[in-house]
Amino acid sequence: MALEVATRYALLPAHPRSAALARDRVHVLLGAWDLGDLAETAELVTAELISNAVKVSDPDGQVALGVYRVDPGVVVEVWDAERQPPRLLDPGPDDIGGRGLMLVVLLTRRWGYRWPVTGGKVVYAVVDAPM
Repeated sequence: MALEVATRYALLPAHPRSAALARDRVHVLLGAWDLGDLAETAELVTAELISNAVKVSDPDGQVALGVYRVDPGVVVEVWDAERQPPRLLDPGPDDIGGRGLMLVVLLTRRWGYRWPVTGGKVVYAVVDAPM
């Protein structure tokens, strides 16, 4: 049981490479849960949420990933130490960034955020159907 818990929750460095590490972890976990049809969407959502968390975090800090199975899909949660809520942006056609959270909105059934009593914020997204 301890190994299963360890595969569902991970602390990662607040570094851009953590998006790829988190994506790989989600891929393996969904395969083990026989939810491979959700993997592509869940991996993209995970990468976007982790990337946003890294951007607002201290470079020496950490971000956290939690993945939980819910019928019929999964919940992806990402923690960072920043208390400001995520913001949907309206990027122009020439803007390089600002579309990540928009993708999360389009690819998930529901998303949101909460402030845990331990500090920071958790941004979550529910992935339950192949897109």
